[in-house]
Amino acid sequence: MAGALGAPAAVAYPFARTDALDRVLAWHDAIVVVREPGAPAAVVDGALASIARLGRPTGVMELPSRTAAALAVGGLVAPAEAVAALSGLRPAGGDDA
Repeated sequence: MAGALGAPAAVAYPFARTDALDRVLAWHDAIVVVREPGAPAAVVDGALASIARLGRPTGVMELPSRTAAALAVGGLVAPAEAVAALSGLRPAGGDDA
């Protein structure tokens, strides 16, 4: 529905990546990694480096509050964390230029 309206859409994959999942991820316009509270920077950096090999723009997003997440699921408003992640997407290939 979001695509038909010209609005951005998001898909969450809450499980381990496989080669098949990486092929699906590579079809997307961009990939955003959600930073779990307390996650070491090395874990997030490793995920970003791995995902960068898929050739898609990447970003990092902090976990939104439960209220913000519920509003997003209801289609009412995107969490500020998601908006910030999208505005800060890194170009494919990992360049920050």
